[in-house]
Amino acid sequence: MSRLLAGDPLIALWTVWCLAALAALVAACAILLLARHALGVRRERRFRRRVGQAARLLAPALAGATPAAPLLAAARCRFGRAVVVTVLRRARRMLGGEAERRISELIEQTGEPARLVRVARRGALLRRARALELLGECGGETARRELLRALASREALLRRRAREALLELREPFAVRAAVAAFVAEPGRSSSAVRSFFLRLAAWAPGELRRLAANGRLETRELKLALEALAEAADAAAAPLAIEAVRSPASELRAAAVRLLAAVADPRWTRLLTRRLDDRAWFVRAAAARGLGGLALEPHAHEALGRRLADGHWWVRANAAGSLARQGACGIRQLTSAVRGGNRFARQAALPVLLRLGGPRPGAHPLGGRRAAVG
Repeated sequence: MSRLLAGDPLIALWTVWCLAALAALVAACAILLLARHALGVRRERRFRRRVGQAARLLAPALAGATPAAPLLAAARCRFGRAVVVTVLRRARRMLGGEAERRISELIEQTGEPARLVRVARRGALLRRARALELLGECGGETARRELLRALASREALLRRRAREALLELREPFAVRAAVAAFVAEPGRSSSAVRSFFLRLAAWAPGELRRLAANGRLETRELKLALEALAEAADAAAAPLAIEAVRSPASELRAAAVRLLAAVADPRWTRLLTRRLDDRAWFVRAAAARGLGGLALEPHAHEALGRRLADGHWWVRANAAGSLARQGACGIRQLTSAVRGGNRFARQAALPVLLRLGGPRPGAHPLGGRRAAVG
């Protein structure tokens, strides 16, 4: 290449020009991307600021203290329809009962549900799915009709978004329709099941409990249902967890232990303590972590102390963390483990003690050889 450039000055000149043009093109593209990003950030900040201003203007109407029509008209004139609709959707999600129904009627008056229906029926798939999601946030009769219609769509993504959006309506009929469509859906993926169950546990935990209790869920799906109920800390789901904790499937036992730990009822302390001896390490780890949020009796402290020498690191770490939350009794168990002869227990307990800044062992954790050297 160097010989070719040295032999023909025109080729060298042409190569330099091409490289310079390429560098200029790359720089121009970079500047354009940076400018577009800065413009987008500025537009987003301006939109958030306007949403905050509109929310303050509409707050009396949303609370039912003043008539909504004049304030709604003034807000639309000042901030635009998109800002007003955003405020109404967010307020509807935060409020419930009569206020939620009233806000859905206000959203209907803006024409936003009708616009979203048009978007949901044509165009790119992701855009249609997003429109269904927003319809769920709007609520109202128009949204309900379109979401029920979308349950029969040929696109799995649209059916999934319609089911989840129906839950957002928080109406008994809409929730039952979404659950029935979920049960009838063929080939449910784990991600779709998890997303649906988390929303169902948040809006209608009773429906999820009934679905989990009727025996129509696979083991994988029952595990996800228990985990969703644990996220919601649904105390009424404790009987389901007590039944599942005796299951031969280790993943079900682990999910049941997490649910009982999330409920944090002292009645289940002994049951969780017994799970510290489970044959599956992740069940023991879940039990060791869950016990940290309960007030424990001495026998439970001792059981956690024994798990400091467990063969799996995660179990040891969870046991040490739970003991650290038990006050003086837990500190004594950690200190005893540091002074003991099991290196796994020392490795688990010593960092926790040092983070607590609590009582440090008098002897070196590795024995007396360090003192002898001094």
